[in-house]
Amino acid sequence: MSFFLPIQPPCPSCDTESPMELVLSVNADRRPQLRLGMLDGTFQRQTCPACGATFRPEPEFIYQDVGRGQWIAVEPVDNLAQWQTLEDKAYATWDRAFGDRAGGPAREIGEALTPRVTFGWPAVVEKLLCAEHGIDDIHLELMKMSIIRMGGSVPMDDTTELRLARVEGDTLVLGWIEAKAETPVSIIEIPQSGLEGYNTEAWAPLRAQVSAGLYVDMNRLLAGA
Repeated sequence: MSFFLPIQPPCPSCDTESPMELVLSVNADRRPQLRLGMLDGTFQRQTCPACGATFRPEPEFIYQDVGRGQWIAVEPVDNLAQWQTLEDKAYATWDRAFGDRAGGPAREIGEALTPRVTFGWPAVVEKLLCAEHGIDDIHLELMKMSIIRMGGSVPMDDTTELRLARVEGDTLVLGWIEAKAETPVSIIEIPQSGLEGYNTEAWAPLRAQVSAGLYVDMNRLLAGA
């Protein structure tokens, strides 16, 4: 099931409080419209009744989509520095729900799910796009690292991330995005065929590092740097 908690968050522009339902868990199989809202950016977005500003609270919920084989522990981007602790927490939650500590029927469901941890809205949307378009998220992270290695203009800092923003036909549209504000800084377009070649022996060591746990993201290697 999908669960929500009634809250009254203050508008970041004028501090006016207004009621909303804060998501605690999403079951995309039963409520597919929630997944669509995540993809188009409308999910959990609030409009202030006083000043008209739009905003949405940082995500912190469990996402489940058995049909697409996804289970994601979604965390606020501000918690990225604690990724190791939160990855352990997600492991424990997963283990109770679908892993070794779950009942037999739940474990059978878990065999078809791939668990992940993400931080911030752009990161979880990226995982949904990967499932939607059959993209290996590990290879996507290696591609992003290749882009950074090539140098050039890389607007990367503590708050800006390279994320898959959308897929247009056979083209991957990646954006340098200010993660908390969800504001694009610049756009890169790459053919989806560019994902080929990351399963070779040459990439094996880096592939093993980036996929060493539930947090499959190049920030796994960069967050502590």
